[in-house]
Amino acid sequence: GLIAILSAFPAQPKTSIVRDFGKFEKLNSILSILDSAGYTSAAYYGANLNFANTGSYLRAKGFKKVLGEDDIPYTERTLWGIYDEQVLQYQAKDLKNIKQPFFALTLTISSHEPFDAPGPVVFKGSDLSQKYRNAVHYTDKCLGDYFEKVKAEPWFNNTLFILVADHSHFYPLGRADNSPERHKIPFLFYGNVIKPEYRGKVNTKFGSQTDIAATLLSQLSLPSKAFHWSKDLLNPSAPSFAFYSYD
Repeated sequence: GLIAILSAFPAQPKTSIVRDFGKFEKLNSILSILDSAGYTSAAYYGANLNFANTGSYLRAKGFKKVLGEDDIPYTERTLWGIYDEQVLQYQAKDLKNIKQPFFALTLTISSHEPFDAPGPVVFKGSDLSQKYRNAVHYTDKCLGDYFEKVKAEPWFNNTLFILVADHSHFYPLGRADNSPERHKIPFLFYGNVIKPEYRGKVNTKFGSQTDIAATLLSQLSLPSKAFHWSKDLLNPSAPSFAFYSYD
């Protein structure tokens, strides 16, 4: 999912190009385009940067600042990594030191297995489906609190926030891997930079993470031809489809 979002490279069954040194270095990235347009960059990941070569990929793709669990101060964490609340609080504070315009990536992780996120139990029950719901609810609340906090920042009104998942999940509905419904994920553009007439609009065109590059760069009037598998979801003449694979 991360490779598809930043490099517009499709996922493959049973493998991931991010695990292959010598290959992921050759991929294009949104960062290379934004860097040439004068953007600074930073990435925040409250877990182990060595997992799946995540840190190596982010640095190779142009992030000037890459912070993981060893770089972000925290008091509590799940088995997977630092609580989302603490990572988002640190990111909001650290962005004060980042020159505008910037491209900041933050990976939330508290909704990952084993679903041991903190906070009140909203969905009763001890089965994994309910634990998953509670974990996602926690991350959702963290995002809501984050947006309330950063509204006062000078960069807020100039910022487009993109919220997207790296993949969907078996829980809570138990859909089969080969079901199209199983592969639906959230994808939102949010922020005061969106023209009022487009706020709240729903785009029914089918797409995937690989389409983020062309969609975003087109809105910034920046080139996206290097991303062969990416299409502009806001272009009325663009085809409506999404590719997924499974084994």
